[in-house]
Parts: sequence; C-alpha cells; structure tokens
Amino acid sequence: MKKTVLVLLIFPLSLFSQEEILTKREINQNSVVDELNLLYNETGIFNLHPEVLEAEQSVKYLLPTTKILFSDIRLLPAVSENFARSVLKYRNDLTTLTHFGFRMTGNIAGGFGPPLPGVPPSEILIQTPHQLEEYLNQLRNKIDFQFADDVGQKNWDKLSFKFQSALVKFLMACTTAEPILHDFISAQNIVFSGTESPEDVYEKLIDPWQKRQLDNFSVLESLKEVDLAKLAFCNRIINENLRSFLQVSETSVDCQHFEIETKYGSIGIFGNQKDTISKNYFISLDFGGDDLYTNNCGSNMPLKNEIGLLVDYSGNDVYKSDFINAGILGLSFLLDFGGNDEYKNSKPGLAFSLFGSSVFTDFDGDDLYVSSGIYSQGSAVAGVSVFIDQKGTDRYFCKNYSQGFGGTLGCGILLDVAGNDIFKGAMPGENEPDFASFIQGASRGRWAEATDGQSLAGGFGIFIDGDGADTCFAGSFSQGAAYYFGTGMFNDITGNDAYNAVSHSQGYGVHFALGNFCDFTGDDNYNAKTEQSKITQIIGSGRDNSCGIFCDKTGNDSYYFGNRSAGIGDMRGFGCFFDGSGENSFYQISNDLNSGSPSLGKAVSPIHPGNEFRLFSKELNWNSGIFISKNGVNRFFQVLGEDPSEIQHINKNSTDSVLKLSQVFLIDK
Repeated sequence: MKKTVLVLLIFPLSLFSQEEILTKREINQNSVVDELNLLYNETGIFNLHPEVLEAEQSVKYLLPTTKILFSDIRLLPAVSENFARSVLKYRNDLTTLTHFGFRMTGNIAGGFGPPLPGVPPSEILIQTPHQLEEYLNQLRNKIDFQFADDVGQKNWDKLSFKFQSALVKFLMACTTAEPILHDFISAQNIVFSGTESPEDVYEKLIDPWQKRQLDNFSVLESLKEVDLAKLAFCNRIINENLRSFLQVSETSVDCQHFEIETKYGSIGIFGNQKDTISKNYFISLDFGGDDLYTNNCGSNMPLKNEIGLLVDYSGNDVYKSDFINAGILGLSFLLDFGGNDEYKNSKPGLAFSLFGSSVFTDFDGDDLYVSSGIYSQGSAVAGVSVFIDQKGTDRYFCKNYSQGFGGTLGCGILLDVAGNDIFKGAMPGENEPDFASFIQGASRGRWAEATDGQSLAGGFGIFIDGDGADTCFAGSFSQGAAYYFGTGMFNDITGNDAYNAVSHSQGYGVHFALGNFCDFTGDDNYNAKTEQSKITQIIGSGRDNSCGIFCDKTGNDSYYFGNRSAGIGDMRGFGCFFDGSGENSFYQISNDLNSGSPSLGKAVSPIHPGNEFRLFSKELNWNSGIFISKNGVNRFFQVLGEDPSEIQHINKNSTDSVLKLSQVFLIDK
C-alpha cells in the first residue's frame, strides 16, 4: 500500500553563529526530529526491535545506547545533534570529552555524580614548594624517580614551579591509575611471550576484525573480560591532572635536554632547540623548536609501558613514526599547543585505541595529517579515542576505518573546531583513487553468520566539524554511515561545505545498523565531484533492518545522487531525507548501478530471499522511505551521461520541475 501525506507547515528560519547554535535550541525548528515525531503520530512504526535482531543474528556486545536507538529511531538525530553540541561546548575539557566517549559505550566512572564524603578529589593539589617536595619524595619511593645525571637536577631547577607541579601531578595520577589499569589488562588474560614487537601485539589483538573466518579465538575470549568502566576511571584520574600542562604558559626556557628515570620508563625533557627525538619515552616534553619526532610519539609501548604522554608547546614540528598516539593495552596522550605541524603515521595511530584509550589535541596551526595505516585519526576498538584539532586550515588524509570510527565496544571521535579543512580518504597526490571506506563518522561490526559464527556488534563512529568551508572525500560506508550493529554520526555546524562520497554514505545504515548525517547551516554541495558511474545508495537510506537519516537544515544546496538514493527504505529499512529550507537543486544520475530502482522517498524490495531464513520476517516486516523538503524552492533534474562535463545535459521534458512547497512527506510501505 502506498500512502502520500501532504502537510503544510511554515516556521520562521533563524540563522545562528556557531556559539549560538551550541547554546540555543531554537535551531531545532528546522530539525528532522520534529518531522519524525509528526510521522510517528501518523504511523507509529519507528521500532527496529533490537531484541529481535539480536536473536536473529546471535550478535555479541551490542551497546546499550545502540539498543535504545534501535527501539525508537526518532532518537537517533536528537542524540547525534546533542552529542555534537556538547562536545563543541566542552572542546577544551579533556576530562569531559573522554567521559562523553565512554558514556556512549555505556561505561562511566570517576565523577560527574554527587561527591561522596571521604573520597579524595581526582585532581592533586600542589600549591607550595613544600608540597611539591613532599610529592617528589613519594615518587622517589613509588616509581624510583631520579635524575639520570647531575645535569638533570640543574636543568630541573630552571623550570617553573607550575611546570614542575604539572609533571609531578601527572606522575602521581599514574601511580593511582596503575593498579586499576593492571586489573583492566590482566582480566583479559591475553598471553604474550614478552618478545613481541608492537606490530606483533597489534596484529594479534586486531585479528578478529581483519579475518572473515578465525582459526584462533583467544582474543574473542579476552573480549568477554573487557570492563570499560575501569578504563573510564583511569582516564578520569589521568585527565584531571593532565590539564595542568594546559596552564603552563612560559615556553621560552633556558633548559637543555635532560632525562628522568622511573620504573615506568624514561622521561625526556627538551628546551627550545631544534631536536630530533628518536628514543622511545614514557613521557616526552618539549618547550619549543621545530622538532622531528621519530619515537613512539606518546604511544604506550605494548607490554612495556601502559601509559604514554607527549607534550609539545611550540614549533613547526614533524611527527613521523609507526604508531603515533596509539593506546594499545593502555592509555596514550598527545598534546601539541602551537605551530604548523605534520603528522605521518604508517601504522594505526593519531588517537587510535585497541583495548585501551587515546587522546589527541592540536591547539593551533595549519596542520597536515597523513595516516597511511588503517585505524587512524579518532578510531577505536574496545576502547575510546578522542581526536581534536582546535583551529587552523588543516588537511587530513587517511585509509579505512579512520576520521571518527568505532568498532566493537569502541567509540571513536574526531572533532575539528574551526578552519577551512580538507578531509580525504586517500594519500596526498593520488589522482582519482578508490577512496577509503568507513571514515568520517562510521562504524562497522563483524558479521560472521556465514563463517565462524562469532558476530560482533560495531560501536560509535562520530565526526564533528564546528566551523569552516570544508571539503570531504570518501568511498563507501562513510560520512554518517554504519554496518552491522554499529552507529555512525556526522555533524557539521557552519560553513559552505562540499561533501563527496561514492555509495552507502551520508546518513546510511545497512545490515542492522544506524547512520545519521546533519549539516546545520551553509550553502552546501553534495557529490558534485564523485565519479557519476559509481554513485548509488546515498543520502539518507536504510537497508536490511537499518536506519539512515540525512538532514540539511538551512542553505541553498546542490545534491548529486544515483539510483536508490535520497530517502530510501530497502529490505525492512527506514531511510529519510530532510532539507529544511533554501533554493535547492537535485541532480539524479541515471547510471547502471541499481538501475530501475527509484529515488526521492520510496520503499523498495521489502522482501529479500535471505529473509526466509529469519525467524520474524513476516511479523515485523515494514519498510519506509521518506523525502521531506520544506520552506524552499526545489528544482529536480535528470542527468544524462557519466562524464561530469556532461552535467548540463538535462532531460527537461521528464524531470525538470519547480516545487514551491513548505513541506512534503512521501511514505511508501
């Protein structure tokens, strides 16, 4: 049965600055959430029944937040937008940002509730030189804190009280977190010989997510013992004291390189010289100079250190190493306060977590990020990763599973606060490559129904951009997309942006997954530079017990899309396209992919041959595709040919039309 509902609703449109958008909820008047609520009153169907899907698939580790979103998919855009606002509001508070990531996984600890009598504060207070010396004595006993030579003591005395206190507070926090972190790691009973390289450790731990069929199930047994609440507690303890490094302002110091030895490893402290730092340190601290880092770059070295830290205060630095800022069986922190920096990692890194957590912040500068290793730039499996770039015109290049990716029991967050940036799923200089997939707010689980039966749910992959005219390039399953019990979220607040993806992207969920894309303001362009012969299944679509929601709230936008796109429900899926206002142009490309499939608010293929193997396919078989446009003027074109130069070749007789409607709903089910 086909049902068309026409509703005329006119709301005043208000444009807000980035800060106003963060603090005012009036922007919701152009929100897809209100429209879904209206449709719910009409249909009452927005439940994907998570308990049924779990039973059908025998999937493990479906996160509690995901279950709630499955049970009422109207909550998906509301949660995504609220999370983006909150992250931007607390963008300078590492404690709160990390807490947000753990909250998405359903694991919170270490604060934000009512204070308890007798429980000491997480932040250590050092207010006098006498208190500082008392803590230094404790560190000498607890972690064998000692200067490597007499030069070390002399240079230490040259440093400010504020800096000395920041380091001591961090070290004391490490001693508090140490037994909790040991318990987190040892409970997983991951056995190593002790001779493995970091690469060996990574390859063993990531094995289930790289192989379609397993012959070794030991890591899956370890997953059963993962307690992310313990990891959240450790992060709270560390982050509360890590913030003291943010308060150190005097970066020009008369200090030579010296080292401090501890049972955790060496601490390297560098002055304002131009340094090449190749030794792996437990903690690397640098006050200035254009430095080259080829060491562990804040990564905890697996089975050697469980915590790693790098702080660089100024200089145009180059970070070039394998694992940069990777938390593998531990915690990793990297803070760079200024300079036009280059980050080049050949292995997973730049806020990558695997049975651990990682935090990355670059506070200023026009930076270059080149990750030739997969799982980078805010990517997490069994942990939480937070990647933050505060300002600057930045360039991002990556491979798969990056730029805000969440795997099993993971939440990966990428936040770029401001700047006209480029995000690209390719390496610099590549011409017309096959762009990387599962990037820019994406999630993927492990679907093993046809192999070893060890199906693992995805996590949360979250991409947030605050301000700037940005350009994004991705392949498939990207820009607010998810696969197999994962959730992908993409939010851009302001700017005239250009988004390009090939398929299964921009608010797309497939195979028991949830994808959400939202652009708040700006005159945006979608997929104009995507190869037209490849584009399909994009912009707000859900396939196979999944939900994909696309929302562009305001602006004069251009949309390029292929067949089976723009508000499509497919195989018991829910797809929604929403545009809040503006003069918009829609270019539907008729290529050979999914030829004959409709676009613009349709439900297709409600029954699939695979459904005959499912238990509840008849009882819960609903399918909806929705196209919503309001407060604007829309022009629709059919594009002939596959060459972008032929974009003006338009079949005006069939699809060229102008609609002056406040709001249109098209529901097929």
